[in-house]
Amino acid sequence: MAKRKKTPKYLRDEQGLVGKKACQSNTLAEPAIQYLEPQRLLSATLSSLLKERWEGETPSPEDSYPVRHLYALYNTRISEYTIEDFRFLINQNIALEHIMPLALEILTKNIFASGDFYDGDLLNAALTVPDSFWKENPLMYASMKELLERQKDSLDSNMEIKSVRRTISDFLNTNK
Repeated sequence: MAKRKKTPKYLRDEQGLVGKKACQSNTLAEPAIQYLEPQRLLSATLSSLLKERWEGETPSPEDSYPVRHLYALYNTRISEYTIEDFRFLINQNIALEHIMPLALEILTKNIFASGDFYDGDLLNAALTVPDSFWKENPLMYASMKELLERQKDSLDSNMEIKSVRRTISDFLNTNK
């Protein structure tokens, strides 16, 4: 009979199982908990993440683009979002605690992911998130900093837009 794997300490800590006997399943596979939240997020809508419905009337063509776009995103599954949608929400500081982890995942796979404006505009949006967000989310800050340091050569050789270079420099040189 195969021996069951013990739940890693970092997962027991997250599950509040340190000091208690962790529930062991009959499988040898690693725990699924580390994969579940992103899947839950991708099937969610902005409305469900924020736990609120759209207040007010449906925007008309006369309303501003941000209002109309936010309304369109409110009941759209996150799995259907474009890079531009992530960039938009980040620039509007909407649901950052849910959107930023997914944006970091996108940036890890493509540091130059672009919305509607220029290569790297998602990165630029992520780097201009308020300092208060990074202070409240030090692990995400560390992930972003590590990503930038890991991609430094690629960023230096491919980043043509001076404002993005400046934003990267400001981010790396600011103590969050």
